[in-house]
Amino acid sequence: GSMSPPTSNAPSALSSGGDSNAVPWRVIGPKTPAPSTGLLLYWFPSSLQDLKTSSLLRSRELKLYASQCVTMGIGDSDTPFALKLPADAKAPMAFLTDPDGAILGRADADAGGHLDVGKVEDLVGREFRKREETVKSQLKEALELAGSGDKDRAVSLLQSVEQQKCMFPGPAKRAARELKKLGTKTAQGL
Repeated sequence: GSMSPPTSNAPSALSSGGDSNAVPWRVIGPKTPAPSTGLLLYWFPSSLQDLKTSSLLRSRELKLYASQCVTMGIGDSDTPFALKLPADAKAPMAFLTDPDGAILGRADADAGGHLDVGKVEDLVGREFRKREETVKSQLKEALELAGSGDKDRAVSLLQSVEQQKCMFPGPAKRAARELKKLGTKTAQGL
């Protein structure tokens, strides 16, 4: 991302008339490669109409998560993940998975068949915060280990934090700095 100021006549990257909170949803078909890092949010709309009018199309929170390695995927019956859906799953709904397709959580529609964006934001937010806690505590533990001279364990924790740089750039940068200090290569290329 270049940091040049946006000009008013710059063409909008979004088809929704330049809505700054539009979520970058993309259809996940049988040939779409699944992301290898971060999280994947699958949204299964109930109809084409739902796809056009749902509250899930605009969300500052979801858009922010999308910039931190949470892939926003629209699923249908052709999506490979659809085969893994629980028997009681009924669109509209959303599932949060890891890159291996393990289901981390789900958000279901209310009795009126409406899937509220708030529910989906909570679903992603909970997992994101949980992972953030883990990364922060790994970093803290690694620093303590490094301080007490347990270099090998410190390095392995730091490398695992550094690999999360897409979701948690702050802790990952710190981990990379510490790895340099310890004279160890960072886990570059991952």
